[in-house]
Amino acid sequence: SEAAQSRLTRMGVRALTTEEALGLLDDALGAGRAVLVPARFDRGALARRPGDLPEVLADLAPARPAVRALPLSRRLDGLAEDAARALVRDVVAGRVAEVLGLAGGARVPDDRGLFDLGLDSLTAIELRNRLGEEIGDRLPATVLFDHPTVRELTAHLLERLRPEREVFDPAALDGWVSAAADLVADDGRRAGLVRALRGALAALGATRGAYGGTGGNGANGGNGHDPVGSLDGSLDGVEAASDDELFGLLDRELSE
Repeated sequence: SEAAQSRLTRMGVRALTTEEALGLLDDALGAGRAVLVPARFDRGALARRPGDLPEVLADLAPARPAVRALPLSRRLDGLAEDAARALVRDVVAGRVAEVLGLAGGARVPDDRGLFDLGLDSLTAIELRNRLGEEIGDRLPATVLFDHPTVRELTAHLLERLRPEREVFDPAALDGWVSAAADLVADDGRRAGLVRALRGALAALGATRGAYGGTGGNGANGGNGHDPVGSLDGSLDGVEAASDDELFGLLDRELSE
């Protein structure tokens, strides 16, 4: 098939005519040597193959430059979610088109099964290896069976490259507050944490009642306890709270 011929061409194996192939086969059979491969290799294509060449072919290819393409993870740096997904999708679809020998510019459908498009066991291995080269990591053998469409494969690679991080770690915050509460008032570390906490609380409370409560109004928060109320209500009093009140509130909320 055209896809198989394209794959062999990318691997650096060039076609032989029937006469050439039969002649080389006769030579191999008459040579008396145990291991011979009648084949014509494209040394330039061997040099362009991704990954390391098999040792038996290493001497056939010219020395390859040490420069490597920028890993996909680095190319995603600074991109918004939609732009990152579009980039990974283009890389996946491009590699699928290559291994299937599709015409340049052909659009690979997002939701059609890759094996329905013509992927077989050999092209699946090649695709897996090419995508592994792109992300700088070895992909599992079952990756194309577990994620058999361009859309699913894109989502999987994006998750590997940009895993979701936990937004909030209460245990870590508890430790910071406890440590900072023991510092003297004029310690720069305490003041720095206070500034950071005030900014975070102000951002979280930018929308009144964001935490489901209405809170109070005025300097005392309308609750008779402290000017910041609680994290379950309005955060209007954050700016009016003293450092000790702020640490007390956080300590109380984290202990509940």
